[in-house]
Amino acid sequence: MTTPITSLEQTCRLLVFGIFSLFFIITSWPGSGAVTFDLAIVEEKLDVQDGTQRCRDAGYDGLASLPTPEAFSFAKKFAYDFWKNDGGIYIGLTFLPGERHIWNDGTPASSDTPFGLNDPRDSTSIPLYGRITRVGKIRMFSGTQYRTSLCGRYKKCKFFYRVF
Repeated sequence: MTTPITSLEQTCRLLVFGIFSLFFIITSWPGSGAVTFDLAIVEEKLDVQDGTQRCRDAGYDGLASLPTPEAFSFAKKFAYDFWKNDGGIYIGLTFLPGERHIWNDGTPASSDTPFGLNDPRDSTSIPLYGRITRVGKIRMFSGTQYRTSLCGRYKKCKFFYRVF
């Protein structure tokens, strides 16, 4: 038998919910320094070009840009099953011949980008695309292999996480 919620308990619950909601609003306010992520996973295994297009078709800016350690850490947790068990997941890091590693949002890869073995490469004759591999590091590949894709919205960030 359940006991009815008292007026005091209901007031406390509403107060806690109100405080949490206020914290959420303040930390997600522009300029607050809060980090927000809007990610989605394309479960269908596609090459990097088709994965990017699928992200755009779903309203995302393309493959996820993860230029900070916080963004990379969150993405690893969010997409764990896909990079760990499905041979990796495409992300929005590109290396074009004669250029440097650039995230899709235009941010250059930094010295703390968690590259895996033999990456980043200094030169190549073909474009290379980033993937979080089974060991949780970023490796650069031709993009022709079929893998899942991690979509990101970096022009406008909200708190939504989807798998489609």
